[in-house]
Amino acid sequence: MRVIDKIEEKKRVTELVIDIVQNFFELNIKEKTRKREYVLARSFCYKLIRENTKMTLSEIAKLFNKNHATVLHNLRQLDGYLEYDHSVSTDYLSLNSLLITILQDKLLVKYSQDEESDYDSPKYIELVNDFKELSKKYMKLREDYNQLSVSSTELSAKHKRMSELYYKREKYFQRNGFIIG
Repeated sequence: MRVIDKIEEKKRVTELVIDIVQNFFELNIKEKTRKREYVLARSFCYKLIRENTKMTLSEIAKLFNKNHATVLHNLRQLDGYLEYDHSVSTDYLSLNSLLITILQDKLLVKYSQDEESDYDSPKYIELVNDFKELSKKYMKLREDYNQLSVSSTELSAKHKRMSELYYKREKYFQRNGFIIG
């Protein structure tokens, strides 16, 4: 792949990430504001771009007219949020899944449009067939993962409700003298 093609691919991916995040949060993330929802949305963009391209912090910062230190700070802050805030981690997983789905669909379209007869190399044909097979397996794994993540979220919510009920019951018993201690 030529250097120009690589640059164009990075540009397409970054534009796709920005569009996905803006549509997800219904915000213009390039707007100059420090409101939390805008900062968080930009942080998601930084992280998705950083993970899916080989762009440096400075290159990412230039896209948003920011300093590389701002990007680094937001990435570190987002990592902390992802660790402790389930709603933020759910949003990130949704965005990342959406991006991967779109990128994968584009790859599948690209390779499904290629005619195997256009290429004489049996190795190329084998690689394309392997790619298609792996893509199908990946789609199945992604479906399983999505079901598991939903199940995990539901279990967490049920556990929280059960804990709250348990503590209410214990307080009731203590108030009414059922528990000695």
